[in-house]
Amino acid sequence: MTRRGAKQKYREGDWFTVPLRDGRHAIGLIARTTKKSPSILFGYFFGPARGVAPELSDTTDLRPGAAVWVHMFGDVGLHAGTWQVLGQAPDWQRDAWPMPGFVHKDALVPGRYTRRDYPGEDPGADPVESRIGEDEIAGLAEDGLAGSGFVEQRLTKLLT
Repeated sequence: MTRRGAKQKYREGDWFTVPLRDGRHAIGLIARTTKKSPSILFGYFFGPARGVAPELSDTTDLRPGAAVWVHMFGDVGLHAGTWQVLGQAPDWQRDAWPMPGFVHKDALVPGRYTRRDYPGEDPGADPVESRIGEDEIAGLAEDGLAGSGFVEQRLTKLLT
């Protein structure tokens, strides 16, 4: 799925490179796209940080449990071509790369947490929400939508 006018096409199951702020590179995988908001994606991000841009062959052994971060993100880096698509995972199986439940931490009320699940594992859908306790947040991903610059900064910090 691409944005209108995009120079670079991408779809679920595509691996891509993320340039880090220190000149190194990380790897990402588009695990979910959406028809409702084509610029919203969900993906897995991997280290280690590499001194040279990775190639598709560098993704062969990567699995969901090895991700350093999973998050919903915008497609500006892909759209602009600063994030290069490496290619489609040859054995892409959507079910092997699930979209987790997410947690929203209320900034105004400390200790208030909301679980958010996206129907149909669609990152553009309106989430189904339920209040949860702090003991239930383990294993949930942080909710939110990260711009490409934030993704680059976060991965740079995580992989330093």
